[in-house]
Amino acid sequence: MKEIDISRFTEKFVEDSFDMLSELENNLLELEKNTENKQLIESVFRTIHTIKGAGGMFGFDLISNYTHSLENIFDAIRSGNLNLSTDIFDITLRSVDHLRNLLKDSKLENVENQVNHKLLSSTLEQLAIKYVTGAMHISSTKQTATVPKIEGKNSWLILIQADESFIFRGIKLLYIFQDLTELGELHYSKHHFSILPESKSVNEFWEIILVSDCKKEDIEDILLFILSECKIDKLSEGNIFEEGYLQKITDNQNNIPSIIEYTEAICKGQKLNFHTETEKSINLPEIKEPVKVSHETFASEHISVSVEKLDQLMYLVSEMVILKSELQNASERKSLELLQTKIDKVEKLTKQLRNVALAIRLVQIRELTTKFKRLIRDLSQSLGKKVELETQGEDVELDKNMIDLLSDPMMHLIRNCIDHGIEMPEKRIKKGKSEIGIIKISAFQSGNFVFIQISDDGAGIDKSVIQKKAVEMKLVHADTELTDKELYDLIFLPGFSTAEHLTQVSGRGVGMDVVKRRITDLRGEIEIETELELGTSFTIKLQQTLTIMDSLLIRTGDSFFTIPLEEVEICRQELQSEIASKQNFQIRVNDELIPFIHLREVFKIKGETPINEKIIVIQKQAIRYAIIADSIIGSYQAVLKPVGDVFRRQKFIAGASVMGDGNLAIMLDTSKLLLKVNEQY
Repeated sequence: MKEIDISRFTEKFVEDSFDMLSELENNLLELEKNTENKQLIESVFRTIHTIKGAGGMFGFDLISNYTHSLENIFDAIRSGNLNLSTDIFDITLRSVDHLRNLLKDSKLENVENQVNHKLLSSTLEQLAIKYVTGAMHISSTKQTATVPKIEGKNSWLILIQADESFIFRGIKLLYIFQDLTELGELHYSKHHFSILPESKSVNEFWEIILVSDCKKEDIEDILLFILSECKIDKLSEGNIFEEGYLQKITDNQNNIPSIIEYTEAICKGQKLNFHTETEKSINLPEIKEPVKVSHETFASEHISVSVEKLDQLMYLVSEMVILKSELQNASERKSLELLQTKIDKVEKLTKQLRNVALAIRLVQIRELTTKFKRLIRDLSQSLGKKVELETQGEDVELDKNMIDLLSDPMMHLIRNCIDHGIEMPEKRIKKGKSEIGIIKISAFQSGNFVFIQISDDGAGIDKSVIQKKAVEMKLVHADTELTDKELYDLIFLPGFSTAEHLTQVSGRGVGMDVVKRRITDLRGEIEIETELELGTSFTIKLQQTLTIMDSLLIRTGDSFFTIPLEEVEICRQELQSEIASKQNFQIRVNDELIPFIHLREVFKIKGETPINEKIIVIQKQAIRYAIIADSIIGSYQAVLKPVGDVFRRQKFIAGASVMGDGNLAIMLDTSKLLLKVNEQY
């Protein structure tokens, strides 16, 4: 019999789990704002339960066992026996990070993951003691009403392992519990049997504490048919739930075993002195070194595609199959007129196919914004600030690769908004602002461009501080007058920082230059707008896709170049002798002098220069400059490919496209060409 390869199923589980953890994180953040939302509580519980079950199914035992502890806590919450608290939110969000690490390190080989796993597991156990085990009084109203308070009786611990065989044997635990209530006061809870060290079972077990004056034999009579699945042991003499009982116990005050430790001890045949504490006396272990939250983005290798888009794709593929037959027929008939008609149809279908293929790759900005909710929560708490996130235009779409590459620079911008922009609550109140600062992420589309704006309502940027810092770093002279844009652009220089103190978040003079470089690598632009005491906004301008681009094809010598068509303002020609005579590298276009750059000089292209050279006027970042080439071929759909090592050394190349005749067309990086133009003056 052929063995089934389950590796593809485990890969699917890991992929789905990352998605579920993102959904879980988002639901937790929403639930923290409204702890009474029953629907969100159920959703959180279902997600944890699904990860636990699927983890056990595909061999991720660490994940299955860990999430079971979380499941118990949220099971108590949804059943109304436990209220949500800051402790629970903190440990659950830390658990989301840890589960992501376990998905990548299922064997727990990483030392840091081992330490985190031990620390978090211990914290979860303490939570279970504090909230679940310590509040095991989940007996029914009927039980509480009919069972009188028992004085001076024994407290018995009963463990019952339950499995599916109970169903076939006709055993109902409900009847057993009813019989036990006739013996005395009953308290019970359900746990996972895998906490027992020597057990490999994944079944559940019931933990029962019975306070009664009965003998062990009386309990065994009720459990007669399931004795092989039970453990019975005396916890102590007296009622451990009786008010004032804890004061009677003086032994082992500093070494109190948990109910789980006691359960393990019973299975090993050991004895422990057990007693419970009130909720107030139980403290969670302080996590001096909290689980490292790097806010690393987990880029998914899959995207969800609507059926409508797939239907369009299938329709176009079927049309292409039909067209193939039509082309073959036209070729056999040697009809040039018919062949030209079919070629026109090919052009039409390929454009439609391109649009559908690009649409499939597009992902909503929402995939980015949901990741930043957690970042804002954690940073605001660590800095002692109150910050909320507002979003607008989350349905705007960007290419999947761009979404993944944008995550890090946007994350750094948000960090700066929180650390440098948003003031402390008391300071905001003195200024007449709300104590809660607002970070707003908004997006909108214009033509083939997408604009993403990250703004805050904080203190804004003081231009005088930037000027002073620039003078100290000898970037400008003290008497130099800079425009607002030139002044704000200094922030993106390497090592430039106006922070007075170093923090764990920012202030080391690194990061903003990386943000600028990352966005430039995406052929995008970033601008800063700020007003003192009102806030700051960073606006990122990007093309919607980087794969296929409408461009202008030009030639210089034997080399072909392309320029994004959206950036081309006008084209014209001028005598080569006139251009060569421009000593100041400026040319007059529509009664305005603008700088120019010659492709022959930039790329060291040899050969004879034509009598008339072509001038392509580019508008980039509100600045106009011209590119000089030998000839303009026309519009061209550039299918961009990554460049090899040889071309990577050329800083003015953004990509390359293979033309129909086999020649290579190089996509010019107009942003870096602009820097080259500025260097000339």
